[in-house]
Amino acid sequence: MKRKHSKTPEPSEEQLNNRHSTAANQKFTRCLLRFNGEHNYDKVEEFITGVEVFKQISQISDEEALLGLPLLLKGSASTWWQGIRSEVKDWSAAIDNLRSFIDPKQQPYEIYMEIFASPQGENEEIDTFLCRKRALLGQLPAARHKEEEEIDLIYGLLKLKLRKNIARSAINTFADLLEKARHLESLEQEIQKPLTETTPVINAPTKAPRKKRRCLFCRNKGHVVEECRKRLAELPKCETTKEKTSDVKPE
Repeated sequence: MKRKHSKTPEPSEEQLNNRHSTAANQKFTRCLLRFNGEHNYDKVEEFITGVEVFKQISQISDEEALLGLPLLLKGSASTWWQGIRSEVKDWSAAIDNLRSFIDPKQQPYEIYMEIFASPQGENEEIDTFLCRKRALLGQLPAARHKEEEEIDLIYGLLKLKLRKNIARSAINTFADLLEKARHLESLEQEIQKPLTETTPVINAPTKAPRKKRRCLFCRNKGHVVEECRKRLAELPKCETTKEKTSDVKPE
């Protein structure tokens, strides 16, 4: 009689999902990024960029990433995810929801208002200023402005010292602006350095201590013969004695 080989039952869809979920969790547990639901565009973009890079380096598929994403969400972000999880069907939809629901995207007019609201501060470095403004420009619809047009928007917000020394016609790219502004900032820092940092200090020669004056008449210190009061007081006596001596005629 031939033995009948029993077929191994194929795993159910639920079991497959559990396996995928376990594999995804094991991979995402190594990711140190966390998102707490801050309503801040920069925070959202920083989180999304970091997760995308980790996903690519760790070779995590879209399905695994979607299953492991809840591990990275904390606080209000985790609560939000539980409410929409059934509606999110793929990874790209999850990313779109992160951008639109956690932090609704600003309208273009709001972005323009924020760009022009704060010119460069007197003590604000060019690197920090351009970083702020270009981050806002990056939120505008794609291909809204050419780089030359973006420079036109930003140039008028530069502090006066930079605009006086860097003509708009001398800037073709943001790299040009950054290079020229950095050079001016470096020169300004050198000018503002205290003289003690730039020039050596030459110590004046020390004078030898003066010897105390001593009067040769009364032998006391602090004055000379010409100033001696005792001598000056005795001078009239000496003059009188001389006169008496001169009046006596020799016999």
